[in-house]
Amino acid sequence: MAQTSTSPIEATGVVDPASYAISYFLASLVDAAGERLLPMLRYLVAATLAVRFPDDAAEIRFRAGNNSETATGEQVDVLFNDAVFFVATHPGELDFAAITSDARAGHIVYLLVPGEQELVFRQAVAHDSRIDKRVNVAGVEQFITLLLERVAMFDHNAALRQLDKVLTQYNELVARDEHDPSLQIAMPDFGAASG
Repeated sequence: MAQTSTSPIEATGVVDPASYAISYFLASLVDAAGERLLPMLRYLVAATLAVRFPDDAAEIRFRAGNNSETATGEQVDVLFNDAVFFVATHPGELDFAAITSDARAGHIVYLLVPGEQELVFRQAVAHDSRIDKRVNVAGVEQFITLLLERVAMFDHNAALRQLDKVLTQYNELVARDEHDPSLQIAMPDFGAASG
């Protein structure tokens, strides 16, 4: 994959991160990621789950395309307890056999996609007989926002503190697993909300 930037991913359209909804901040990250979008989203999902479920963070793992588990940057999906989180940015990236196999095995299957692509993916799942209809399609920005807002009991400043933890966890995962510093996310200043 050709790299477009060596700079960390930054939500440049957000002037004051503490005043915006988390979903808007995440959408700005999605827009800024460029060709780094898919690995960024996978690591964001893993980091969010680790922050949301800290006692079970060690159970979060990545699975490579050949169905072997791995902790490297070659992950295809994120596994956590009885759930499988497939992350995709284009319908062509979908592994229909794996999605259906996981659903039929009794796993809770999420297909997390950029919010602006959610309808396209919902239509693909609805119209493709190769995909099990028990697959939950959701915009990744909304999925992350909902988990953070819920743990923060819908308090905006507390949710921003949770987002700060997610971004810190994300950067730690990327530093551990990747050799590409451009996947790091520039930490925003959440003002009084951080800490």
